[in-house]
Formats: sequence, structure tokens, C-alpha cells
Amino acid sequence: MIYFLRPCVLNTFPNQKTSEWTLDYPPFFAYFELLLSRLAPYFDPAMLVISATPYTSPATVLYMRLTVIAADLVYLYAAYVWVALLTDPAKHLVHGLGLRAIPSSSAANTEQWTSSPMLYTFLLLVNVGHLLVDHIHFQYNGLLNGLLLLSMARMVDGQIYWSALWFAVLLNLKHIYLYAAPAYGVFLLVEHCLTIDRNSPLRGSRLHWRPLLTLAVIVVGVFAASFGPFIARGQLPAILRRLFPFARGLSHAYWAPNFWALYNGADLLLAKVLRRGSGGRGGITSGLVKVSEHAVLPTISPNTSLTLVMIFILVSLYF
Repeated sequence: MIYFLRPCVLNTFPNQKTSEWTLDYPPFFAYFELLLSRLAPYFDPAMLVISATPYTSPATVLYMRLTVIAADLVYLYAAYVWVALLTDPAKHLVHGLGLRAIPSSSAANTEQWTSSPMLYTFLLLVNVGHLLVDHIHFQYNGLLNGLLLLSMARMVDGQIYWSALWFAVLLNLKHIYLYAAPAYGVFLLVEHCLTIDRNSPLRGSRLHWRPLLTLAVIVVGVFAASFGPFIARGQLPAILRRLFPFARGLSHAYWAPNFWALYNGADLLLAKVLRRGSGGRGGITSGLVKVSEHAVLPTISPNTSLTLVMIFILVSLYF
């Protein structure tokens, strides 16, 4: 089923439930779907009808596939920007980050494919994750990862304000990229807003207010454009509950490739061996918003999970 703006907005409010699945994307993605909804009636107007029953049709699937292909053009452009950046020997920032500029040409065909920009462009565009996951699941990750690549390219190129702008837009399209936000913040602060005396970091550090304030205005401006209309209507708490649905469980429908998937699996196994009920089978891995508990292992609260995430992020930032 395809969710455009009208069903998404209705699913934001607790008293108007049209689906057992929650909207867990920030407002910019709703704006993006609003744009898609303007063309959707030309393919199948029924896809915009608000209903708790999933709907599909050949025209709907065709339209979704075409919109994914169109959105992938952002990823294509980002790949072009990256390869152009890496092939420019004048970009000293590339060498400063430990990256080697790619030779722009080669005489032999073998050398052309192994050392030229063509190979790197091919590897970026034929991304297995996009082909096997996004082009089936319709999450528009080509668009999202394209913005991430573009933001990183602008950062490497020294265009920090454009880098911050695209990353802020990305966060308001899909907030799973919050995991990268601390690294972005530390890099921009240390490399562009601070002058640090390596011999005396505490006494010799100097804060540059102009780039710091400029970055703050850019980030706050993007978030204000995204959440401002909802804040004005008093809907921010409802949106935050949707964006962080902790009751969906630790591993969310079996696919999360992290420690909690192993933890939940161990609880299911122990529950069967010790015959202590079903473990988290019905809630922890269902993907639905249901409060559930582990059968044998200690139940992990949202605060515990958040604390562990922050600890590991801080450790990685230190090193």
C-alpha cells in the first residue's frame, strides 16, 4: 500500500487510526509524498483513498516504480559529484582526508576499468542494497542516500554550509540518519569552528563564532521549515510519538541486523527450552506498536537502549 500525505497526516493523530502500521518519517517526507500525490491520480486515483485495508493495483505499482527511478536521479547526481571530486588532483582536501585521487584516464582497457572513474561510478550506481531492498520496498533510499553522499562530498570539498544544509534536510526526510549526526557535529565544530593548540588544547582553543552561528541558522532554519507548521498547531508531541515508536520492539519484524536481534532470538530459544511462554514472538519482533516483555532474559527498556547507544557513540567519537 502506498501512503501519501492525507493518510499520513491522519495516522499522526491517536484518535484517527487508519492502519495498524505507524507513520515513522519526519515531515519533509510527508511533503515529498504530497508532491507525489499530485501526479498519482493520473495513474490510479484509488491509491489516495484513506482506508485501513491495504490497496494495490498494477497502475499503483507502476507509479511507485517510476517515482523510485526518478528519485534515484539524486543518487546519480551525488555519485557524479563524488567521482568528479576524487578525480580532481587540485582538491587538496581529498588528500588531506587520506583519499587518493583517481586517475582520470588510462591507455589500456584493463587500466581504464580498474583505475578510472568509470569503475567507481559503476560501484556507486549498482549498489546491491538499493537494488535488492529499496527497489522492492519503496522507501526511496536512493534519494536519501544520494543526499547523504552529496552532503559528504560538499564536506570534503570544504563547502561546510552546503554540507550542513543537505544533512539537515536528510534528517527531516528520515531520522534514522541521526546516528551520523554526532560525527557530523564534532567534525564541523572541530575542523571549522575551533582553532586548537595541540600543545595546550584547553588554554589554546579558540571558538570562531561566525561559522558556528551560520551553521546554527542553517540547521535551525531547516528544522523550523519542517516542524514549524506542526508546532504551531500543537501537534509536535503526536509526531514525536510516531517518530520514536519504542513499543515496536528492539528488532522490528526480524530484519534489524544488530545485537538486539540476537538477544531476542536467545530469549525465544530459552523460552522454548524452559517452556516459559512465547517470549517476544508476538510483540518484540512483530513490527507493530505493542508493549511486550521478554520471557526469560531481562526486558530492555527504551531508556536502557538509548543509554547504550549514546555510550557507544561517545566512545566512537573519542577515538
